[in-house]
Amino acid sequence: KDIIKSAELFKKENCDKKLHYIHIKICNDILNPSLQEIGQDGEELKKLNFSRLTIFNTCAPDYIISKALIHIVFLPTKEKQNNEGNVVEYFNDDETYEIANKRDIPRYEEGSTQDISSSLNTINEEKHSLIKYKQYKSILIEVIDEKKPTPVKNNIKRFYKLDTIRFTLMFLIVFGNMIESFGGSVRRAIYIFIYVFHMPYFIFISGWFAKFNQKKILRHIIFPYIFFQSTYQMIDILVHYTEGLTFSFTTPYWNLWYLFTFLCYNLLLPFFEIKKKRSAIIIIGCSLLFVLLSYFVENINMDYFLSLSRSISFLPYFLAGYYSPRIFQVDKLIEITNKKKIRWSIVFAVVFISTETFFIWMDIPDGSIYRVGLENNFKYGFAIPSIMLISNISFISLTLLLIPNKKIPYITFIGQNTMPIYIAHVIVILLIRKIKLFKFSEPVNLILSIVFTIIIMAFLGNKYIGKSFKKIF
Repeated sequence: KDIIKSAELFKKENCDKKLHYIHIKICNDILNPSLQEIGQDGEELKKLNFSRLTIFNTCAPDYIISKALIHIVFLPTKEKQNNEGNVVEYFNDDETYEIANKRDIPRYEEGSTQDISSSLNTINEEKHSLIKYKQYKSILIEVIDEKKPTPVKNNIKRFYKLDTIRFTLMFLIVFGNMIESFGGSVRRAIYIFIYVFHMPYFIFISGWFAKFNQKKILRHIIFPYIFFQSTYQMIDILVHYTEGLTFSFTTPYWNLWYLFTFLCYNLLLPFFEIKKKRSAIIIIGCSLLFVLLSYFVENINMDYFLSLSRSISFLPYFLAGYYSPRIFQVDKLIEITNKKKIRWSIVFAVVFISTETFFIWMDIPDGSIYRVGLENNFKYGFAIPSIMLISNISFISLTLLLIPNKKIPYITFIGQNTMPIYIAHVIVILLIRKIKLFKFSEPVNLILSIVFTIIIMAFLGNKYIGKSFKKIF
């Protein structure tokens, strides 16, 4: 009733104009959105005899519908005029996505909407139209004059799904480091499963958000590395009473390899600045070739010195993450229809599960996961790294498609503030190892690992530590 009243009011107040009314019906069946089920609202709207009535029957998210609403105003009518000289046109789910991705329309800036029952005036001149009712949020359209551009703020939503993914990966990083303290066949399978993808994906997301800024590199990477590298080495001296131990900043302490590797990547960012998709593909391809060739390096121990092994092995993931939003526009590519999303998700899930099962069955050695120079043969130098790459591409694609792009209380905050957890959780694990906590059966040890991981995430991920860490580093 509210929709019809709104439409009637719209028609009454603009009775002297040709009107284009757009109605959205959200379908419930994502696999079979039917144009026939436009409902009573659609039939009532047809009786109002708008010059052009557009009815969308779709399952698309609001940001897709927002684009479709704006684009449809500039597009010619889908149907011909009826006997009354009016046009009534229907668009299904696939057509909604197609309209949203149209490129051959006038240049404009767009806002966003969360409520998708909206009315728009037909735009004949370069003016903006803002129709606002109590029940509905509106969409702002601003047509920009090429000669005199009008600045319009473009509300770009944060890619919240990456925060959710980063939270999950951080949980797996802490849990994975925790279970290194004991043995067992189940533990071994879980270890391989986690380590195949968790750091490559974490590096991928780091590349996604990477930006060359000398001050931030100094404060957020170099200072924390120097401070915690010194702190952990001092703890080693005090706890283990190791004589002759010298401070070293060229061999990162345990998990601090990530900071050192991330520093190297950030310093190289100016050399990776390109604008063409072809150039990005060539750079990523060269980095992959470099990684595969590096597995055949003989008699060189690069496992820890300067974090060379990991820096080389993870470079393609960092580059892929860096170019994803800038060159490949992955955030736009995953805006596909629900039918396609389901099909591709099944494919990616099958590939990921198959490759992970293969790795667990093979019981691949730890070094083959990301270290260089383990063995210079075809099996560990080419086959496993190549299969691992396919596995990670599948998993990254799967999660980007399936995880909703919305803010989740607590999880989103921790996902945006993972650095304190990553750096400081090592202290807790060192303490647990010192008191030999994991002396029980494998199932009990696994349960304890989960419990302590949750405690660490909750404590180090709270807002007070997160804000304090940002103020210091």
